[in-house]
Order: sequence, then C-alpha cells, then structure tokens
Amino acid sequence: KMRSMAEGMLVMALVMAMQGSVSTFSVLPNYGNMRSSQRGEQISTCQTRTALEKLIRQRSTLSLEAKKKRDGEVEVSSKRKEKQLIADIQDLVGQAGIGFDASKQDVERMDSMLSELEEFNAVESPTRSAKLWGRWELAFTNSPAMVKNRGLTGFGNFPFMKFKSITQTLSSTGVAETEEVLLMPVTGAPVTSVLQGNITVVNQQVFEQSYENVNLASVLKAQSQIVGSGVFFSKAVLAITYLSEDLRVCRSPSGAFFLFRKSR
Repeated sequence: KMRSMAEGMLVMALVMAMQGSVSTFSVLPNYGNMRSSQRGEQISTCQTRTALEKLIRQRSTLSLEAKKKRDGEVEVSSKRKEKQLIADIQDLVGQAGIGFDASKQDVERMDSMLSELEEFNAVESPTRSAKLWGRWELAFTNSPAMVKNRGLTGFGNFPFMKFKSITQTLSSTGVAETEEVLLMPVTGAPVTSVLQGNITVVNQQVFEQSYENVNLASVLKAQSQIVGSGVFFSKAVLAITYLSEDLRVCRSPSGAFFLFRKSR
C-alpha cells in the first residue's frame, strides 16, 4: 500500500513536470502552439498536407530516378541490396537506440539509409495496404518534439525515469492507439500512458492520426486538448514513404522521420 501511494505521488509529480513539455502530435508548425479557432486549425492542416505533398513529389522523383538507374540490374541484386540496407539500419538501431541520445552523425546516417530504403518501396498505396494494420514499435526517430520530451508525453524528462517503448496500433476499422511505457526510478515499475483516437486516410500515402482520449500514467484521464498547460496531443499528419511486412518509415511535413518495426 505504501508503495502504491508513493508511486501515485510520483505520477502526479510527473504530470506537473510534463506541463512544460512539447506537443508531439500538434499539426502546427510551431510545436505546442495550439490555436483554439477552428479556422486556424483548418489552415494549419491544409499547410501541413501541402508540405507533405511536396515531400512526396520530391521523394517520388528520387525513387523514379533510382528505378531508372536500376533498370539494367538483376532483380536479385536489388533485393540483396535492400536486405543489406535493412540489416545496416537494424544494426544502427541496436547501437544508437531510439534516437533520443543519438549523435548528429548517427541521425544523419540513419536519415541517409532510410532515404535509400524508400527507393525500394514496393507498396504503391501504403495507406490502403493490409500491411499497415497491426501493432508497431517505434525503433528510431529524429522528431524534435520526441527528442525534447524523451518520449511521447514528456514524462521521460523526469529525473531518473527510463524510457522503455512506444507502440502504435492501427486498425482497418479506423481506430488508432499509441502506448508509451516508461520505468519509474528506484522501483522500476512501468508507467503506461495510452492515447486513443482515429486514423483517417488523406491519400494513397498520407494519413492523419488524431487523438481524442488520453490516459496518462494510468491515473489521469482527459480529452486530448485539455491535458496539462500548453500540452496537446491532437493530430499527426504523416506520409508513409516505405512499407513492408516488417518495417514502416513515415515522414512529417518538416521532414522528421519515424522508423517503426512490426511488433509480433
């Protein structure tokens, strides 16, 4: 009982500490600066989608040029190159972790390898592919918000708190759920936060993930836009630039990348 009370007090301290964290899922260019007006949100969403469309066009052009260069190559050779690239990516994840403490060189190397991997994307409409559905674990990211928060909620910034995992479950029914698990100081007890909402297909490569209900550290429940002070978990608009049975690469409008591994 004393342990539960102590953990409860620590969780509340985490909630207070989180108030200065940065929004991970705001669609606005300036993280954590959520506009209250519906019109402002619509403009921001439109700008976000425009930025993603530009990103997709750029990467589609690169993929086309890469494909032309490979036209004379044996297909087996390309598959071998893709397999080796994936192995190198997995090795870097093993060395650098999720990216929160990665060096600038490791982040740049990961970005470069993911850009190469995107050239091998064989799924023409990833947002409509059955491969998208299921449980995914975030393996690496350079998202400024996540790096600053050391996770999804900002709890990871709390002294001696240890990051464990972030998983994302996407369903063909349109339901989306993201779970963050941290380990508490001293006891090592897990602190789980769950964000629940929906996934909406924007086009064949872009989807919008919105969060409506937030359960922070299993003790604080609220609607997504009224958590903390200046902390919002509202929407994410992402382009899927690579999708396979095992890996998924997403890009934000700013170009930040998210590497996910299928969790089985």
